[in-house]
Amino acid sequence: MPQDPVEEIKNRLDIKEVVGDYIRLEKSGINYKALCPFHKEKTPSFFVSPTRQMWRCFGCGVGGDMFTFIEQIEGSDFPEALKLLAKKAGVEIKRMDPKIYSEKNKSLEICELTAKFFNYQLESKNGKLIKQYLKKRGITKDSIDIFKLGYAPVNSKGLIKFLKDKGYSYSDMEKAGIVFKLQSSGRYVGRYGGRIIFPISNTAGHIVGFGARKLTEDLAKKMERELKEDSAKYINTPQTNIYDKSKILYGLDKAKIAIRQNDRCIVVEGYTDVILAHQNGYQNVVASSGTALTQYQLNLIQRFTDNLYTCFDMDAAGDMATRRGIDLAQNIGFDVRIIALNGGKDPAEVIAEDKKGWEGAVKNAKSITQFYFDSAIAQHDKTTPEGKRKIAAQLTPIIANIPSKIEQSHWVQELADKLNVDQDSVWKDVENAKKQEGSKNNDIEDSPQNKKRAINKKEALEREIVMYVLKSPANLKTLDKYKISTSESDILGIIDVLREVNDTTKLLNKLDSKKRELVEGILFEAEVFAREWSVDEFTVILGNYKKVLLDEELQELEQQIKEIENRGEEEKTKELLDIFNKKARQRAELN
Repeated sequence: MPQDPVEEIKNRLDIKEVVGDYIRLEKSGINYKALCPFHKEKTPSFFVSPTRQMWRCFGCGVGGDMFTFIEQIEGSDFPEALKLLAKKAGVEIKRMDPKIYSEKNKSLEICELTAKFFNYQLESKNGKLIKQYLKKRGITKDSIDIFKLGYAPVNSKGLIKFLKDKGYSYSDMEKAGIVFKLQSSGRYVGRYGGRIIFPISNTAGHIVGFGARKLTEDLAKKMERELKEDSAKYINTPQTNIYDKSKILYGLDKAKIAIRQNDRCIVVEGYTDVILAHQNGYQNVVASSGTALTQYQLNLIQRFTDNLYTCFDMDAAGDMATRRGIDLAQNIGFDVRIIALNGGKDPAEVIAEDKKGWEGAVKNAKSITQFYFDSAIAQHDKTTPEGKRKIAAQLTPIIANIPSKIEQSHWVQELADKLNVDQDSVWKDVENAKKQEGSKNNDIEDSPQNKKRAINKKEALEREIVMYVLKSPANLKTLDKYKISTSESDILGIIDVLREVNDTTKLLNKLDSKKRELVEGILFEAEVFAREWSVDEFTVILGNYKKVLLDEELQELEQQIKEIENRGEEEKTKELLDIFNKKARQRAELN
């Protein structure tokens, strides 16, 4: 029976080598340590265990196996991590396995081959003219190779024959977005003929589509070709089984490591902006390709940073689609800043002409609120009643959307000063804006991202309780003395299994994969932070845990009392108040 590819990869690779390809590891006892690549720190809290084939950062709390590490560091999903590690391990993932090989894989292969074909065309007579044009734009040969730029000949017969010879059908090519069928003749033709080609990759670096730029008048003249006036400047791949414009950020595959290292992602509009930024050493730059930022794109960026810098001209402040994207970014926890460029130039022009000017613009990026303030006040006359009303109409919804009351108060005062009105009037407009639009901040606390990042004190204490019992079974007596129920907690339930088997090795064999991984992680932490596991220390932990349990009970009782009070049930309210006061006294005794 063939071995599971995941297990085969784990048998062939060592997690130390996998992680060591990305960060520098130092020996620390039987383990290895490093500065965490997932958050900023000065003292190493990231550890790798070759014995357990695990990694964990004890600073930010993330951890797992080699697959989890690749997913985190590459910003990829499991299938992408599987492919990457399979290649590294020399493990063949059989193409015909229906779980792995699919129509999507076929489309990926076609796009990869098409990109190679277009890139090769740069050596043709017309292709060399394209290379000269790119050189004038400041794009070097290395960048052409790195970003796999190319040229699509007007006649697509060569491309279609090339793909046919590789075994792909017209239907395969159409599904990949490379060709389309003419209704008049039923003939298949290439989609991008006579254009400059910018291949578009997903986060894992697989080419999934193409941006095809119209020739300039100068290029068309040199090629003795007429340009259609009504043709679009860019033609993009339509939505396919591998390409969705709302889910792609151009250049993210090449920018993700730099974004994490700089703790900042700069979003620009065009392909050339990204290429020239990377070429000049600013590799944390990606492009939205002319679309407003979507939830999916923001989630991709948030794998690497919470700091989002956008670069667009002042007119874009009034664009509602852009506003929605920025509001969405703020609501899911991004610190959003705006890079303002003078003279209406785009990033590519500024970077090519004046690198220091670009660096200064990034350094002086404005907070999004300040940007909106400056824009609104520049658009309207703040000395007239009508101008004041228009400025307030633009800015009060923005202030209403700020989660922090302190920050809100700052901007209310700022707006009142700018318009020379009293703060109470501004506050009333802010409250009205909240009622009209609904507060967008209610969902922030409960967003999956924030839940993931929130430090769960109860869970941390439960892990410590299990750790002390695993390392010193004598602590079980102390646990029993405190009368803490282990059956009601998923984590503490591990202790009940330990009581049955009375052996750590047997315990691991008895647990399911999820709990086994949890115990391995707890034992890994115990290795890194060796201590005496004394009863005195354990007693403090149990006391803190009792406090957390009582706090939970008090919060629940408080909510119940409010609900019953609103219903006018006096007897029930009094009964619950007595219980609340009793619990509150117990909580006070633990301090």
